[in-house]
Amino acid sequence: MRKIITIRKEELTSFREGILENQSLPKQATLPQRIEEMIQQATKTFFEIAEPLGIMETISLDDFDIVYDGEGFNETITPLESIYTQADNLALFAVTIGAEITGRIDELFEKKEFALGSMLDSVASAGTDRCAYVIEKRFNDMLFEKKELPSLT
Repeated sequence: MRKIITIRKEELTSFREGILENQSLPKQATLPQRIEEMIQQATKTFFEIAEPLGIMETISLDDFDIVYDGEGFNETITPLESIYTQADNLALFAVTIGAEITGRIDELFEKKEFALGSMLDSVASAGTDRCAYVIEKRFNDMLFEKKELPSLT
């Protein structure tokens, strides 16, 4: 089953830690006001122009074997190899936050606003990670509704 998933911006909260990690900033420290202002400005820009969207498709174990094997460029031994073969349900998904974010980041770098461009890039990455979490949760909820998996929440 392939499903296009609209992700509401309200679902993309609580990713400050990811922003700080992407910037190699300490999570617990008091940050300089200028950095806090850049985080706020980049986050505001993200929420103004992001267009979060996902696609999810369930996949059989046999089909996942083919995807996992790839075209011979993947690592031969990974932790995933021992996990996915035991899965009752598998799905592939991808998320995007839209092209406008990338354009804005490029624009900031072209204007030599490197700090803000870098911060927006970190916010976009953390926001995209949060989109992935939302899709994972939707998949879990879908399985739970079908009583195929205990809820993880």
